[in-house]
Amino acid sequence: MPQVQSFDLDGSAVFSDGTRGKFDVVLFCTGYFYHLPFLHSSLLPKKTSRTLPCLYLDLFHCDYPSGKLAFIGIPWSVSPFPLSEVQACVVSHVLFGGLRLPETEDMKRMCRERYAEFIRSGLPERYLHKANHVLYCKNLIEMIRDCHSNKFDWEYSVWEDRAVRRVPLH
Repeated sequence: MPQVQSFDLDGSAVFSDGTRGKFDVVLFCTGYFYHLPFLHSSLLPKKTSRTLPCLYLDLFHCDYPSGKLAFIGIPWSVSPFPLSEVQACVVSHVLFGGLRLPETEDMKRMCRERYAEFIRSGLPERYLHKANHVLYCKNLIEMIRDCHSNKFDWEYSVWEDRAVRRVPLH
């Protein structure tokens, strides 16, 4: 089917080849491309990419081992609010010194290995950031626990391997 060029007031679509069609519903499925115009282009993927392959833990840009460039909310097929909260907690632990990231070269190597393994899986590139929500959050929670720098009166808990929740410390 040719691309839609425009829509007329009567609801019909005009296509690039000059044909027309009338539809009850038009659903725009544009895909998901990262658009971050405030960042230098060297930090971003090519314009046609739906992935950011140089993100350690799908979170930290590998060129910034101090954790000063983090992308919260990149994984998809997740519960976005609990995921973003757990990611923000990890970022805060990194930024305030309680949790150290690997050296730049180690993060880059891990990202390259992960990406190569992913490509070998045969899945489309856009699935790189698809996450098993509970497992992903569980791994991040373990990182926070392992650094022993919890300054909060609560911690995260994984409930029956189905949900992530915040629980008070006793």
